[in-house]
Amino acid sequence: MQIIKDKTEFKLNEETAVVIGKFDGLHKGHQILLEEILKAKNFGLKSVVFTFEPSVSVFLGLEDGMALTTKSEKRSLLSKMGVDYLIEFPAVAETMAILAEDFITTYLRDYLHARIIVCTEDLSFGYKGLGNLELMKKYEGICGFKVKQLEKLWYKDEVISSSRIRKTLSDGNLDQVGDMLGRPYSFIGKIMHGAHLGTSIGFPTINLIPEDNKILPEKGVYYSETQIHGDTYRSITNIGYKPTVNKENQITIETYIYDFDEDVYGEEALVSIKEFKRPEMKFNGIEELKAALLKDIEDGKLFGK
Repeated sequence: MQIIKDKTEFKLNEETAVVIGKFDGLHKGHQILLEEILKAKNFGLKSVVFTFEPSVSVFLGLEDGMALTTKSEKRSLLSKMGVDYLIEFPAVAETMAILAEDFITTYLRDYLHARIIVCTEDLSFGYKGLGNLELMKKYEGICGFKVKQLEKLWYKDEVISSSRIRKTLSDGNLDQVGDMLGRPYSFIGKIMHGAHLGTSIGFPTINLIPEDNKILPEKGVYYSETQIHGDTYRSITNIGYKPTVNKENQITIETYIYDFDEDVYGEEALVSIKEFKRPEMKFNGIEELKAALLKDIEDGKLFGK
């Protein structure tokens, strides 16, 4: 996947199928849009995801920038899906002043050679968000593209949305979060060196440091799955500060992987949390911590069986 970032002028040589949006979470509602542009590859079109960096709502101060999927996670997921181009269009005062009509003719027609535009009924773009589905359809004949409007996806009598998933995650309902995402809530990142305390007490772990804007579930221990090099392993994960041993006030995602003994520092891992086991606790010393970890690991062996 080619990433086009920090540029307001760019031109592709191929004809494309384009979808525009923020895509936080890349949930099922997003996935049906992405599947549509990926299907267009069968007709010789390149797939393009057009996003803003930061998102328009963050630029306008309407949101704080906390995300279900960070920029690096979004890149990883879109690449694995087979998207050809990801445009991270800079959201600055100059670009926010682009008229909707100019966005269509300059960016979609001239720069991207768009032949298919995939969207839902609430499409919004251009200066003050005045561009909409009706305007986009007016330009079909002028610009030579076809607008494909898809219906939003519903779950339990409500539309699936990123804000709804954030609330559901905050409520601790991982099953419903997973249903709406189409996968368990996860973290993607490079495996970092930790204090190696786990190894020293007989429980070797891998460590990920979550990005500052990553939305975290409740701190505690979770049954999980971990994917490394395309292979998936059962695991158990602690999300939090490790108060018994950590004096640095650094949140980590520390994972014990069953039946795994490889040197994978610096490699990318995907850790998916499946079910909450217990809250994070501060123990009275290493021996009490070891006993709790042993129980967590033994209980994890039975999870899902």
